[in-house]
Amino acid sequence: MQHRAIGERIRPGGNNDLARILVTGAAGFIGRALCPALAAEGHRVVAGLRREAAMPHGVETAILGDIGPATGWSAALRGIDIVIHLAQRAHAGRDPAALAAEPEAAAALARAARGDGVKRLVLLSSVKAMGEATPPGRPFRADHEPRPQDAYARTKLASERAAAGSRGSSSSSSARRWSTGRGCGRIRGADPARRERIAVAVRRASTTAAASSPATIWSI
Repeated sequence: MQHRAIGERIRPGGNNDLARILVTGAAGFIGRALCPALAAEGHRVVAGLRREAAMPHGVETAILGDIGPATGWSAALRGIDIVIHLAQRAHAGRDPAALAAEPEAAAALARAARGDGVKRLVLLSSVKAMGEATPPGRPFRADHEPRPQDAYARTKLASERAAAGSRGSSSSSSARRWSTGRGCGRIRGADPARRERIAVAVRRASTTAAASSPATIWSI
């Protein structure tokens, strides 16, 4: 995987900057901020939901149920340019058995996206995939060797690799890793300011960088 600066805007149609974007986990902590922000920029947003939920004006919905390796994606991906995959378990304290299917679920989505001509797949991951801590003033870099310390972190890293390994050369994938600053990768409480910052970072990673770029790790 390659780490690179944010580059030019993706142009799915070849002549404008707007895209049709599927956001899984759209009713979650990050999705609730991300979907209206994308729509406000003029993108056509499809909120992927487990069940019916109210969405902001201008955001379409697609009911996906529980996402897993056997999820059928053909209807939800029809006409989609970019997929932002947020629908993953958010907390490290989960039973490892409950996390086991996530890498294959991410791989299945990546394969379906490739088959349907999706230009870009962005996976929301966690900085915990790299490890628990670094020395002061020395943040994790994409070229550091990952050292995940628990089942949650190992699952995140495995999901990144599974998604990247299932993409084709005609499309790109990126894993956006986030940290809250209150313990790597965990959101403690509803922090709207932190949510907004993560949503901005994911939005930029999703709607910038050339569609033909190689798989990329973006670290925040």
